[in-house]
Amino acid sequence: MPDIKNTFVKGKMNKDLDPRLIPPGEYLEAVNAYISKSEKSDAGTVQTISSNTQVANVRGSGVTGTFFPRTDYGSSGNDSFGAAIRFETIGYYVDEENDCVYWFITSYPGADSGFHRAKLNTHDCGIFKYALNSGLTTVVLKSVHLNFAKSHPIIHVNKIDDLLFWTDNLNQPRVYNLTSNYLPYSTVSGANLEDQLSVAKLAPYLAPRFLTPKYILQTNGTINNSTTVTIDAPPSDLSTDLSAGVKFLVRHVSIDDDVKVVSVSGTNNTTLTLNKAITLTRDDQKLTLVTGSMINSTDQSIDNKYIKERFVRFSYRYKFADNTFSTFAPFSQIAFIPALGTLTDDLQKEAYQTTKLNTFVNNINQLELELLLPSNRPFLHYHIKEIEILIKESDDLAVKVLDTIDVSENQNATSGAMFDLRKDVSTITAGAIGSTKLKAYINNINESANANNSSFNNRQTDLYYVYRSEQGFKTLPEAQTLRTFDKVPTKALAQEVSGNRVIYGNFTTGKVLPTIDYIVSSGLKSNDDEFLYGELPRHTLKQNRTYVVGVVLADRYGRQSPVLLAKDSSSSLLHRRASKSDTWPGDCLKITFNDIIAPTNELYDYGTYDTINPLGWYSYRVVVKQLQQEYHNVYTPGVTIYPSSSTNAGFGYLALYGDNINKIPRNEINQNLNIDLATSSVKLHGIVENKDQTGLQTSEHSIISIGKLSDLGIPQQDQDEFFGGADSATGDAKNYLFAQMKNDFGELHSVNANNADDNLAVFETAPFESKIDIFYETSTSGLIKDLNTKILSGTSNIPFAASLSATSFAESATENSFLANLVIKDNADNTLSNSSHGLAIAITSIQRSNSPDPGTPFSFTLDSGVFKLKLLNAQQFLGTGKNIFTIDFTATTSTGAASFSLNINITNVAPSAFNNATPSNTSTANISYTPGVTGTLTTVNASGVIKAINGSSSTSKQTENLTFSKPSGSAKVDVSSSGVISLNTAIGSTEATNTFVLRTTDIGGLTHDLTVSLVLGTTNTIEINTTCGGTTTPRFNFYDLCYGGDGGSEQGDKEQYEFVPSVPCIVELSGACSGNFQKFTSNNTERTHNSPQVNPAPAAEIFESIQVSGTTVLQLSDLGSAPNNSNNEYRFFYRPGTGTTANASNFNVTINSAVFTLIVGANGRSIFTPIKFYLVPVANLTTTQHTNSPLS
Repeated sequence: MPDIKNTFVKGKMNKDLDPRLIPPGEYLEAVNAYISKSEKSDAGTVQTISSNTQVANVRGSGVTGTFFPRTDYGSSGNDSFGAAIRFETIGYYVDEENDCVYWFITSYPGADSGFHRAKLNTHDCGIFKYALNSGLTTVVLKSVHLNFAKSHPIIHVNKIDDLLFWTDNLNQPRVYNLTSNYLPYSTVSGANLEDQLSVAKLAPYLAPRFLTPKYILQTNGTINNSTTVTIDAPPSDLSTDLSAGVKFLVRHVSIDDDVKVVSVSGTNNTTLTLNKAITLTRDDQKLTLVTGSMINSTDQSIDNKYIKERFVRFSYRYKFADNTFSTFAPFSQIAFIPALGTLTDDLQKEAYQTTKLNTFVNNINQLELELLLPSNRPFLHYHIKEIEILIKESDDLAVKVLDTIDVSENQNATSGAMFDLRKDVSTITAGAIGSTKLKAYINNINESANANNSSFNNRQTDLYYVYRSEQGFKTLPEAQTLRTFDKVPTKALAQEVSGNRVIYGNFTTGKVLPTIDYIVSSGLKSNDDEFLYGELPRHTLKQNRTYVVGVVLADRYGRQSPVLLAKDSSSSLLHRRASKSDTWPGDCLKITFNDIIAPTNELYDYGTYDTINPLGWYSYRVVVKQLQQEYHNVYTPGVTIYPSSSTNAGFGYLALYGDNINKIPRNEINQNLNIDLATSSVKLHGIVENKDQTGLQTSEHSIISIGKLSDLGIPQQDQDEFFGGADSATGDAKNYLFAQMKNDFGELHSVNANNADDNLAVFETAPFESKIDIFYETSTSGLIKDLNTKILSGTSNIPFAASLSATSFAESATENSFLANLVIKDNADNTLSNSSHGLAIAITSIQRSNSPDPGTPFSFTLDSGVFKLKLLNAQQFLGTGKNIFTIDFTATTSTGAASFSLNINITNVAPSAFNNATPSNTSTANISYTPGVTGTLTTVNASGVIKAINGSSSTSKQTENLTFSKPSGSAKVDVSSSGVISLNTAIGSTEATNTFVLRTTDIGGLTHDLTVSLVLGTTNTIEINTTCGGTTTPRFNFYDLCYGGDGGSEQGDKEQYEFVPSVPCIVELSGACSGNFQKFTSNNTERTHNSPQVNPAPAAEIFESIQVSGTTVLQLSDLGSAPNNSNNEYRFFYRPGTGTTANASNFNVTINSAVFTLIVGANGRSIFTPIKFYLVPVANLTTTQHTNSPLS
């Protein structure tokens, strides 16, 4: 019969199809069989499952020589949970290639939900290996910290090379290296076992720092919570260094890493003062003082070229014994100290001539990095065999390996590379012992080469790496560069492998995300900031940028949270540009935490049974988003303002040559247009204005046009005072391009001659705005538990909340008045004060909603021990949405600082209007008019008659944002919205009083009504006409002329004028008369003016001008063109009446409560003729006698 052989490589049971249709590689049914997965030739064959046979006994009552021989678990054969002690196999893996079986056992029952743990001295767990060929059972790993549970069987186990992977949906996925090329697991603690088994590798969390050990101090006596430390034989240079401003941190295993030296004092400088209290329970402790490590070494073997013009950062990562790597530590700050000290005149000249600041290069060529190792024996405790030092340039995405530091050990645990790194740092100077250069070393003060020493335990230690301007020797693959964190599940139910990849299914990755309460601010680097301590002496925060600050949390194995922003306050901050003094230490971002980051039960812990949480939040790092990226510094020989008139200056001009042409590029123009000028879209921020030494400027400028000076309209004779301009005598020029801008920056063209005004001016181009919404990692990081400890111990007397006693003020508030009290409290609701807590307030910015920069309208002023909001400049209520002032400020006490933002509203006050002469009367007012005349009477706030003001107390703003109307009153009056009051119909002099209501409306809609009457004013002169007619009575004659008659039969011509006071007006009569005479009334007396004259008018009654209250109201020019002087004719005035009351003369009349008198204007001499007639107020009436005596 034929030999039929089937292989079932698919390993599938298929009962759905007819047996005749079963595809190859599948089978219909199998019992007590399995499909071989061997790598050998029998792969895919069906093999019989043998019956169970006991091959090992790991624990049993009365059995000796077992792997768990103890019989002291609980009591009466029960564990501490009251359950009978039974070990069970919860998982296995058949290694067909090596003919062995691995199986997992535990005595811990477990639980159905939540994270739980097997208990020390109550349960045990283990992994065993059974060799099928030899029948030998060996322990792979045995520890209660494996935390195997019967409730969570291990059903997914895989092996890749020598790595055994498993998951149980209780603990995080794990891996065990089956090779034995490093120290055994049996020597490590439970916490370290978790670190060694986790698929996600232990991750470094602290950035490298630029620090080096310099002094070793030995204490004299114990220290109990004191800032004062007595030391033996201090080094002589310590006091000198401190006096020179050198900063030192104190390193000791039992104190915080931010304890700083304040001073040394006492006899022989044996008293050390620290910034924080410390406790040392043992005498003769050694303290290490570390300081900044960036130096310019004189070592001739160092190649300075690499780091000279590069901004480099450093990081590191762990390489484990199985050749896997951790994630990167946070990168350091940039290692840079500028070679430039003082910008001398020669350096400034070189800068604007070359358009580069060539001296702004790195002055350092050597530094030491302080790296944190997780243990003083990282190989023993974590299987870390190497530390890779990484380097990255600021403008390069690549990360390079700079060096590899071997920290491995030999099996005897007393020798090996790690132990060779330990040095007595008191013998080290500038990274060398004598002439022997060091690459890396560990401070031997805190370490020991003797593994049996009681201080030689599992604790963190510092590794110092000496960098000497070397380049990286290997570029990391992009996949490793982008691996900022490990995204391994925190637990998984399913696991499988594909090739060399491990795949998890039905997994959990998330953690509880805490809310974080913090406040972001910026300010000077202070004694509480790490940046000042010789580490980063010239670093500062880029100004005129908006920063968004967040916090990223991570567990011990590199799993990270998303960026967490502040809970209640803004995480965004605009760090404004401001002037800086010569002693400015630089700025930094500051974060004030108001509460702990997360509750204890959410944090990493491997302490007691009840608190173990290996996957809790462990570390934090601060991240920053700043979208304003690339920009250029523009160095120019000053800006020249031309023309140079200080009252009407033209434009500012700056020369473009060298690199500046590319930094301020011209926009494309159409060549066919034949245009010699171009524009530029580049915006400039003024930094230094023509060698101005007062500090950074804050101006912003747009380029109007770019071209040569001649194209910009500047004549050749004026070009020699421009840098590179044409010589006025020879015409020689460099033909530089010039950028034209407004005249608010630079010096006038004629300030100095012979180009002496070529002084350095510096601009900064507006930065490129990135569209990538990404946060960048900073070097600020640490352990959450340490930060929480500081938060809890440091929140007392630290500003936590701020409020104002009033949230609004009226626009009528006057300058220098106090608007509200400022209340600052800590998180215990204690009110902080200047006298008790050193409270200080500094305003960082003031904004007005939807409005331009308001300047500095407020200050916080200490008054009677209380900070009060003071109004420096009177303000005005504006339109809707523009009346909220936002005041950003920093509150600082002796123990901390915080930034706040408070709002205060300005409220509207109703406007008012009044006669300018009587401002207290806002109810009624009068406006003078001229009878019979139409047109403008007055304009509010322009003519000085009617004034209207809003509610502001500012005299410069009171008349702004007002509109006017006439809701009621005389139809003859019009009022425009701008306040023009006019007559559309003439009003007679005796017409009944016309009134109207003038309504003033402010920008907020509040109104004021003023009742206005039209009156003839006390200085009004009213010209009256001769249209009364002959029947109006009573009337009074004041002029009578008969000309050409002989007194007999010969009739003369009559010309007669009479005054009608009731109108008032003039009646002109004519006809025949008898005689030849001229009579007129003056001073209530009839005068004759003929030959011979009878009772003639005296010269004093003939006038050339009339005044009221000192103001000339009538003069000879009012009577028309000059008379014919060849006939000795003159113009003059005379007054028919007299007195100051209406009853004093028939020629006086009362109009609108004022008494007016008739004034007649005449022309002639031997015979004169009245030509004009006026009514003039008699109050304060004066006259000027005619100089020529025209009627004499």
